[in-house]
Amino acid sequence: MLPNAMLKDGFLNDNSQLRVFLDKNENPYDVAPALKEELRMRMQDLSFNRYPDMENRRLREALALDAGLDADNVTVANGGDEIIQMLFLAFTKPGSNVLMLRPCFSQYCYLCKIFPVKQKIVPFKLSAGEVSFDEEKFLDCLSSYSPDLVLLDRPNNPTGKSLPLDFLKEVIRLSPGVVLVDEAYVQFGYDSILDFYGSCDFPDNLVVLRTFSKAWGMAGLRIGYAFTSLNLRKALERVRSPFNLNIISQEAALIALKYKEWMENRVEGIRCTRDRFIADVSKLPGWRAYPSAANFALVESCCDIGTIRESLRINGLEVKFLNPAAFETEGDKRNKTWLRVTIGREEDMGRLINIFKNLS
Repeated sequence: MLPNAMLKDGFLNDNSQLRVFLDKNENPYDVAPALKEELRMRMQDLSFNRYPDMENRRLREALALDAGLDADNVTVANGGDEIIQMLFLAFTKPGSNVLMLRPCFSQYCYLCKIFPVKQKIVPFKLSAGEVSFDEEKFLDCLSSYSPDLVLLDRPNNPTGKSLPLDFLKEVIRLSPGVVLVDEAYVQFGYDSILDFYGSCDFPDNLVVLRTFSKAWGMAGLRIGYAFTSLNLRKALERVRSPFNLNIISQEAALIALKYKEWMENRVEGIRCTRDRFIADVSKLPGWRAYPSAANFALVESCCDIGTIRESLRINGLEVKFLNPAAFETEGDKRNKTWLRVTIGREEDMGRLINIFKNLS
């Protein structure tokens, strides 16, 4: 019999199959073996008794070069979550207004409660297989509430919606406060807000968040970073914890940038798997998968949540179940179940499709 720890960690299910985790938006593929080997060799030269470079200078320069910006445009953090927390520390106070769409990355709402600030919400609408929101209403909220912070994830988590770039540019132009464009999943789409700005004309109220966790498949190393103007970066640096990125993570990120083609090939494969999964789900009676520009898909089902949950448990698959109250929908949403499904390997998605078929 396997140790309880292994069972607790979910390696096996009732049928003694490997469990498949499609609930955390992780990359199903590890980094290139050559990258790991290069990092292993590099670690021989690292002094573990010394603190890491507090300025993250080498990594900031490499990230800036990759993006066509300057090192002064880059802030590095212990995961993208720390970037978001730094924004709350630097630009909000108790009672500040924070404007966002709903649903969104759960960390936004969590931090709104912790600090605490007032959440101003514009909801997404689900209708006829499309995800939409009222752009004019959002822009009106900029004028009405004068938010200190605007939080927009693009692609949006959990809908996979990629917000129009023209809309984002208008938000940045009109916003009286700082605008976060969270591009944690940007590589799975096809464009970026950075396409419009360089070092000389970077808006003084814009923060563009990136991470090594998703497309790069390095979630365990917790490497996040942000592109900003010089003035805004100085404000973030004042609230950044010293030595916030350890020496191994710094070196891993530097090495990873040499394997960009490997990452892009993996991303293209995930895109193809995603699009095929969305098409296959939408053919099933009582099921619908929404278009996505991320490494996950929003799935709607007429099947009871308890039935879906039990079937997935028996078959060893994990997905994220969503609160239907987060959406504005047509009809009676009490009879619907919403899931966010991370795109895994082809065989993983095939298993999931077969489960959905049996529930149709």
